[in-house]
Amino acid sequence: MDGVPIGRKVDLNAYDSYQNLSSAVDELFRGLLK
Repeated sequence: MDGVPIGRKVDLNAYDSYQNLSSAVDELFRGLLK
């Protein structure tokens, strides 16, 4: 899957801080970063 662009919509209003957003993105992509 090299070179395949990944696009996801994220509702920024659902997160009240950068830390919460960062944690959510980390959970979404955890499997890809191993």
